[in-house]
Amino acid sequence: MKPLLRLLPLLLIYVLLITMSDLPETARTDGARYLWIAENLTNGFYSPANKLNLWSGPGYPLILTPVVSLGLPLIMARLLNIVFMFGAAVYFFLLLRRYVSLRLTTVSTYVLALWPTALKIIPRVISEPLAIFLICGFCFHLTGMHRSEERRWLNLILASVFLGYLALTRVIFGYVILAALVAAAVLYLIKRSGSWKRDALVCCLSLIICIPYLGYTYSLTDRVYYWSNSGGMSLYWMSTPHEGEFGDWYNMRSAMKHPELSKDHVGFFAGLGILSPVEKDDALRAKAIENIKARPGKYFRNWIANLGRLAVNLPYSYTDQKIRNLLDIIPSMLLLAIAGLCIRPAFRGRAQIPHELWMLLLTGLIYLGGTSLVSAFQRFQLPLVPIAILWISFVVARNE
Repeated sequence: MKPLLRLLPLLLIYVLLITMSDLPETARTDGARYLWIAENLTNGFYSPANKLNLWSGPGYPLILTPVVSLGLPLIMARLLNIVFMFGAAVYFFLLLRRYVSLRLTTVSTYVLALWPTALKIIPRVISEPLAIFLICGFCFHLTGMHRSEERRWLNLILASVFLGYLALTRVIFGYVILAALVAAAVLYLIKRSGSWKRDALVCCLSLIICIPYLGYTYSLTDRVYYWSNSGGMSLYWMSTPHEGEFGDWYNMRSAMKHPELSKDHVGFFAGLGILSPVEKDDALRAKAIENIKARPGKYFRNWIANLGRLAVNLPYSYTDQKIRNLLDIIPSMLLLAIAGLCIRPAFRGRAQIPHELWMLLLTGLIYLGGTSLVSAFQRFQLPLVPIAILWISFVVARNE
């Protein structure tokens, strides 16, 4: 416990960031939507029957229900982010201590805990701090499952719980888990390795945790494995064939008022008004696929731009760049540069890399691949940052 005292300054930093920030939740923010869903949950339902809304998973709104049901001030919802971010730092610290020195563990944990993209959003009512906590908890328990037979089943169950709740919080992980399950099962059949078998079991159990939510979405939509009706909009913007647009996301209302965007998209959007939310999602997906087939080269350029937004928060369509963009660019470029320098020594020493790190890398790459295919924001990189820092720390420690 004594080494963990090194993390206590983080608590002060987080408290100051939240209490000194004034970010009112308006009707159009992510926070307002999460609070609205939490209020629905306190009234015994998730989505109104006459106004289907499956835009977000239930993981984060469930956490907010005590705040809403007790009528607590909004600052209490924001202060929960301290619990998530500090909890993530503790989990990450304990995870790194399994592989590297105390000094490197401390430095790497502070890099994660003070990652600029996370610090920007910590005062907001938003799901990413919870997602960071869940991915760090998943990494810790998955590695514990592989490294020791003691408490193996406990770590297996906890890894499944963290991963399953991560899918309920960030629904894209529902597809990540499915892809990871297939990959782990195939690798088990090829190598007959008990490690891959355990990984596949973690994926299976995490999906079982999600069955109640998937059963609920099926009851509303008659669709099997239906996670959200937000994917069509993200894919639509990613597929935009118009020059000067880079595949970044806009809500429909803002796009209709935007002078450049409206002229190219208003006609299609106008026809969506009579559709149900699920039908609208289907129509957006169909139009996106049509755009991709018609101009695959433009989709590829949008994909490259999307990777740029994930990494350095650039480029955005019809948007002037500002000096503060450097705060997004420099840390990510440094991390990418260090990761690039680690590729060669990691390849040379690949036989000494433990299995669990390969599984975490596989999970991270699947998430990156899936996220890059639809319109993304820079904050979507956050589940990848702990895995990247863990890998870099391990390779650095082995080559000191």
